[in-house]
Amino acid sequence: MTLKLKALMTVAAIGTTAAFVTHVTPASAAALTWNLNAQFVDGGTAKGSFNYDAATGVLSQFDVTTFVGTSSPSNLFFPGTTFSSPSSTGSLQSATRLELINSDRFLKALFDAPLTDAGGTIAMVSAFSFEKLGFPNGLGVTRDVASGSVTATAVPTPALLPGLIGLGVGALRQKRKAAQAQALS
Repeated sequence: MTLKLKALMTVAAIGTTAAFVTHVTPASAAALTWNLNAQFVDGGTAKGSFNYDAATGVLSQFDVTTFVGTSSPSNLFFPGTTFSSPSSTGSLQSATRLELINSDRFLKALFDAPLTDAGGTIAMVSAFSFEKLGFPNGLGVTRDVASGSVTATAVPTPALLPGLIGLGVGALRQKRKAAQAQALS
């Protein structure tokens, strides 16, 4: 096999490896921070964030606050509540349903698509999203979400292609130098 053919095969092997290894995808090892922004029918809002790792299904580090509205007598029941870990409990029963509980109050949000490691903006399904003040008998007062969404930006992994190309070029130069040294001796 000639030196040129060996070099060509080496570059082809490195290029093939680079094509498989350097595919840029979001970093899946870390949870994404999702930012929640919602409006209640009484004019109140819910704002905050939570971390969710779609690969493991783990909800963590949530901090969501609901604020009083201006257009409803339900403001007596909903002066504003903070749902934060670890003083509150939270869960995602599925990748589409968030539930935060703080003593006698809870916030439920249903999303119209699953939360993934890819991030993006996902709307809340207002007909099934609400804040509730629970009573001991299981009843309670609710205020519904009029509109809302969660947003997250995925962090891409660094591209390895430039480094692998440089490695291939360096290996090719070393082989050429070795071949020239052999030819001279």
